[in-house]
Amino acid sequence: MPTRPKQHQLEDISRAKFKLALPRLWVFRDKDKDYGIDGEVELFSEKNKALGVVFWVQLKSTESEQKTSIMNVDLSIDSLKYYKNLDIPVLLVRYSDFEDCIYFKWVNNIDLFHSKKNAKTFRIKLTEKDKWNEDSANLIKKYLS
Repeated sequence: MPTRPKQHQLEDISRAKFKLALPRLWVFRDKDKDYGIDGEVELFSEKNKALGVVFWVQLKSTESEQKTSIMNVDLSIDSLKYYKNLDIPVLLVRYSDFEDCIYFKWVNNIDLFHSKKNAKTFRIKLTEKDKWNEDSANLIKKYLS
């Protein structure tokens, strides 16, 4: 019998939770093939008009109960450099199944200056300030404008 890995279940939950956190006027579109970008979000105005504003999303989920695992995301340096060079901004989204909450950070705000020489991965440290709240959508709009 085929089995459904827990990681696939967690990915589906994180995607659904992120979609639900977005304002009703915003549209989340899944990316068909996962090359590090899991989705695209397009913003619409209060008059339901497309604003021509789009950003991409990289989702990383965890079911860990340890705060250090929840608040740290390891990504390859090559991927981070790739995301930083894209014309469309990339939002890193961390979903904690244990806390049932979302953290987020713009990839362009991640400073690789302190990465170790010859390192393949970089640890992104999230803080409580990165936790999704009622003002997060406004912060995203402000960043994009």
